[in-house]
Amino acid sequence: MAKHTHRTAVFTLHIAKQDIRDILDEALNNYTRAYTEILDLFKDYTAQELHAMSVYGTKDNGEELFNARTLETRLFRPEKKDARFEIIQKILEPLEARLRASLKTDVASTLSSYAELSLMEKQKPSYPNRIEEHDLEQRRLDALEGLRTIADDLEEENQLRDQSLRTRQRGLVPLSFANSMPDQGFRIFLNRVTNRFYVRLYVIGASSIYRRKITNKGEYIDIREPENIYMRHEDAKDREDVKSFGTGTRSILAPIKLGRWHENGVRFTSYGFLSNRWHTDAKPSKKIHIDAKPAWPVTAKLMKHGDEYQLHVVFQFEKTERIKPATYLGIDRSMDYLASGAVVSMDGKEVIETFNVSTDELHRVISAIEKNIATKQAKGKTTKGDRRRARIADRHVHLCANSIVEMAKMHQAQVVVEDLSYLPPPKKRGKRGKIFNRVLQRRQYQKLQDVLETKLEIAGLPPLRKVSAAFTASTCTQCGCVDKENFDKENRSLFRCIECGHETDVYRQSGINIVRKMPFLQLRSNEKQREVPENQRTTWEQFARQFKK
Repeated sequence: MAKHTHRTAVFTLHIAKQDIRDILDEALNNYTRAYTEILDLFKDYTAQELHAMSVYGTKDNGEELFNARTLETRLFRPEKKDARFEIIQKILEPLEARLRASLKTDVASTLSSYAELSLMEKQKPSYPNRIEEHDLEQRRLDALEGLRTIADDLEEENQLRDQSLRTRQRGLVPLSFANSMPDQGFRIFLNRVTNRFYVRLYVIGASSIYRRKITNKGEYIDIREPENIYMRHEDAKDREDVKSFGTGTRSILAPIKLGRWHENGVRFTSYGFLSNRWHTDAKPSKKIHIDAKPAWPVTAKLMKHGDEYQLHVVFQFEKTERIKPATYLGIDRSMDYLASGAVVSMDGKEVIETFNVSTDELHRVISAIEKNIATKQAKGKTTKGDRRRARIADRHVHLCANSIVEMAKMHQAQVVVEDLSYLPPPKKRGKRGKIFNRVLQRRQYQKLQDVLETKLEIAGLPPLRKVSAAFTASTCTQCGCVDKENFDKENRSLFRCIECGHETDVYRQSGINIVRKMPFLQLRSNEKQREVPENQRTTWEQFARQFKK
């Protein structure tokens, strides 16, 4: 079993100086150009030839062993250096040394995927070369004209459709950084005076007109090796307790934007970055997890979206051994709370604890935004209220997930949630639908599930389980009565059983019943394995009646 797990975080670079933008643009353009030209250089290889070049052995049963690394070796380090080898060296020349290695890996991975897909039955992918920018429009028009006049040739139609889709390619090929080292690839640092994070990127080629040394002032802590502190060369040469960024001209040091999400421990900074803040005089955030584990940045990709540069960093975590669950924790969406939950024994009989995740702060912030929107609209001004509301709701999704994980750790629980794939499409909104909106809408609830899956794994808790929520709100936990009339006529948040008269919060009921779906599904599975006839298998109501008090 793997000892580590990996997660990706996205950071925006704060680039205020035009010369740094010019450096990054040059690197991205050179990388894209080289990627396109090298793929075009290998287009004469068939899928069968590419597959054969990626094979490095066979298993005992005769099955071939292959990978992209073997293909990379045979494409870029051939036994006989021919004219193609010389062309490749010239194409790669403008790139920084480690970016050349990364580009070879990217090309080999692309061609390996193309070869394996081509050899699959009923798969006919087109060769993955990119189209030069000046050819895009003409190629698009040619494809559309071909589709307009084609008769009855499915293969040609698919090729023309692929050509049309490829003309819609957007942006530049991301820069790949295959390793995180102080003197190559990329490295993340913390300025211990300003408490800002910086990334060192080796992106400047030897022939670039933008060659420059790192001139940033201050002391920078190496995130992967926090005992090492770096300074610019002229400041470090007179000190023995720090290391120098060197006199090389291949790299830049750019600040990373960290929003409230990162600082509040919502993303990986609570485990990797902020766990090292003992090096600074700043007080650690109260939101940082006490049991924060170090996360090492291992690889990264630099992308450009519009005018922004984004760094997608892959972090490596020490994999926590998952605990064996002692209880279940059921979560239900609520109208009055972010989420309502119940901790129940494994057999579903004992309700250990119920809880609600408060919405006070969310409602307060949303109300203030809506008041501001109304004021601006009255003055005829435009607003961005919807996007702000969505961002705030997303932030509270993470806070809600943190609360659920803490409760699960306390009770060694396996978290069980409503499976959204069972929900019908949303109905047309009317007055009634508006009243019964959940605090977390479907999109945010799906995001809550995604976030929970990550956080539960990091915490060493059992994986998230999803069950159909059918009848969970209308089933009485005391007598097992299942009826859609088990609600108060005036207050739909109040559950009132028409059979035994039991009254409680409907979301508490749902949380308990969502948990009880687990032993119910296990029972149904056992009955199916024993080949019990369908009409004789236990129904949900029969199962719920077992808990009658």
